[in-house]
Amino acid sequence: MFGAKGTFLAVATLFVLAACGSAAGLNAAPGEGGAGGSDAGASGSGGGTTNGSAGDWGTTTVQGTGGWSSTTTTEGTGGWTSSTTTSGGGWDQTVTVGTGGYGGWGSGGYGGFGGSASFCIPGQSIGCTCATGQLGAQVCQPNRTYGPCVCAAVDGGSWEQQQLARLRRGIVGTWLGVQTNPWSDVPCSTKIQFEANGHYSAHSPKESCTVFYYGSNDDSPEKRYSIDDVLANGEGHAEIEIWFSPGLTNRGELRRLFLSEDENELRFEAWKTGYGPLVFTLKRVSR
Repeated sequence: MFGAKGTFLAVATLFVLAACGSAAGLNAAPGEGGAGGSDAGASGSGGGTTNGSAGDWGTTTVQGTGGWSSTTTTEGTGGWTSSTTTSGGGWDQTVTVGTGGYGGWGSGGYGGFGGSASFCIPGQSIGCTCATGQLGAQVCQPNRTYGPCVCAAVDGGSWEQQQLARLRRGIVGTWLGVQTNPWSDVPCSTKIQFEANGHYSAHSPKESCTVFYYGSNDDSPEKRYSIDDVLANGEGHAEIEIWFSPGLTNRGELRRLFLSEDENELRFEAWKTGYGPLVFTLKRVSR
């Protein structure tokens, strides 16, 4: 019934059954095995009864930071460090100025004294001490600085003679200041000019007061003065003609005549036949 072909199939079937060793294996055909896992993953799972699926690739995740690690330290100043010394809202500077001048004499009168300056007045002379101990002189030059101390017989003679010569030379010039006296509560503003030839003139603003209290402020060639003596303390004495009118003068005195070392301050007392004192306090305006 089977024939030759059928006989071969039957024999092959019996051989397979004998090899399996159990009749139970006849119930189902085995499925395909799962594929092996990768080197990085677990082994593949077993196949199912019909078709097993391939095992999953293993995954290893190393948790890192969420982004690049970055640390930035910023610490600067608000601007360039600057240290500036200021005075009075501006750059610090030193200015040498003179002392304040005397007030002026008002509208139409003489101007007030200028403040003391850092420089001398050209032609101005001041005393200086020579190597011999004698008194010399320094003269202000055109550049407003003093020249060297001139000592070669500037005044010559004894100390008294030198001091007398200094007073006679130093009093020459124009002076501004005040005169006070025992009979008036109001000082008399004064401008006096002593000339090298022995002539003088004296005025007040708008001739509001008589400079030497007696006489007149009018100019006259009869107004004369003469320094004739010096005291042990260096103060001088002079005679002065107080003028009233042409041909009429009274002899007066200038006592305690003091000239400062720089020859820019002059003080003296004026007396007339025992009446006084008229106290003069003056500062130099010019020579």
